[in-house]
Amino acid sequence: SAMANQFVGTWKCIATENLDEYLREVGLSFELRNLVSNSKPTLTLRIKGEEWTMDSLYSFTHYQETHTTKFKLGEKFGDRTFDGRNVTNMFTLEGDTLLQITAELKGVTSRIARTVNGNTLTSVADCNGIQSKRIYERV
Repeated sequence: SAMANQFVGTWKCIATENLDEYLREVGLSFELRNLVSNSKPTLTLRIKGEEWTMDSLYSFTHYQETHTTKFKLGEKFGDRTFDGRNVTNMFTLEGDTLLQITAELKGVTSRIARTVNGNTLTSVADCNGIQSKRIYERV
């Protein structure tokens, strides 16, 4: 659909707001928060039939790491975050918003809402009311 296809492409993170507070709420250690806060990830989204693929490329000082997530809308699946947490993920398309609900076994749930406006993708993450925003531009 047109709503889905607007997400397809490669997106470079150009700005971040309130990320450290959000990552602290999710439960990341100081070292990991530092690492993630200083990385400007690149997202690549592809859709083939009903399957979506999202590659998140994190660039750190001395290396790069890609985390790949494959999903179908509305299907819950087990996943492992790049920092090693076991979670369940579910993606849905609500209007023009790609919604991701991530639940950890220990009960922490976060919600990421991604929207596209022209060549800008905005990602708003929420955990227990603590929100963080990332702005990406189409590459």
